Amino acid sequence: MKIFVKLIGFFVFLVIIGLIVSCDIEEGEPYYYDELREAETQGRLTITGLDDYNGKIISGYQPGIQGDRFNDVKYLKAGGKVEHGYLNGEYVRGAVFTTSAIIADGQSTLKVYNYFERSIFYGNYSGNEKNILFEVYIYITDDDYGPTAEGTITVDFTNGIGSGVFILNSN
Repeated sequence: MKIFVKLIGFFVFLVIIGLIVSCDIEEGEPYYYDELREAETQGRLTITGLDDYNGKIISGYQPGIQGDRFNDVKYLKAGGKVEHGYLNGEYVRGAVFTTSAIIADGQSTLKVYNYFERSIFYGNYSGNEKNILFEVYIYITDDDYGPTAEGTITVDFTNGIGSGVFILNSN
């Protein structure tokens, strides 16, 4: 009987380890890394029309692009510094730390990244897309759960550089 109980305990242990190993890591979940590297990008987005929000933080993204579980969909995200976690020189999927940009003197210049949704990776942006809609979110701090203000901008990029005027959403 003791051997049977030990055997069942061993199988339960194996099942638990198997579940832990097989689970996908999503952004914000625990992960292990030994090095942080800042993501590099040429992309910049200057947003004006922010006089009422000096001292707050801002970020944005290109909405409306849908992916599926098999394809890595790319779209644009804008904000502050992004760092990826690496373990033994290999990127750890989901080990991503992002910050928002700060608003000063009624404007903010954000870094623009190609964001790959499935691999949770921020890459260089240097494109020439035109008439790109960005949803923009303004917060008091990076720890806020809800934005202070939401709006949009429309941007034309040249070699990854663009600008636009913030338009507050009317609720």
